Amino acid sequence: MLKEKNLRKIHRIIGLLIIIPMTITVCTGILLILRSYIPWVQPASIKQDIPKSWISIEQTYKVLLNQPKSLVKNWKDIKSIKISPSKGLIQVRTKQGLQIQINGGNGKILEIAPRRSSFLIKLHEGSYWSSNIRDFIVMPSSIGLLLLILTGIILLIKHKNRKTKTLLKQKMS
Repeated sequence: MLKEKNLRKIHRIIGLLIIIPMTITVCTGILLILRSYIPWVQPASIKQDIPKSWISIEQTYKVLLNQPKSLVKNWKDIKSIKISPSKGLIQVRTKQGLQIQINGGNGKILEIAPRRSSFLIKLHEGSYWSSNIRDFIVMPSSIGLLLLILTGIILLIKHKNRKTKTLLKQKMS
């Protein structure tokens, strides 16, 4: 069994090794959880009246081509198109990281705003830099965090046991 002194040393070393990757993971995780409340991360959906008739995907594409701020020059610039019937909205995500919200009935652009959630997801999982960073830094850091939790629990139990023994000795005296 490991001595408490060695366990504390291991606990400290692991903590120092994983502090930067875990800080990035925790901060991006918090932002991703709160993304629907923070427009900087992901623009809020603009609710519209439900249209009686909808513009087509082709018409949506033409609306994007006619708006220079959309940065859409061809189909390859579009990452996804989401149609939200209950909101009367068409949301287009571009490869340049923009979210364009279009009224589904008349094709009017309602908002063009950066959408940073994809970037934050890549940072969160470590794939922003490369798959090697994800595999050889983020994954070991996650294992390190688990070891920190386990060693912390063991240290806490040992401390409580020592404290209990001390109290018992005092009562016996």
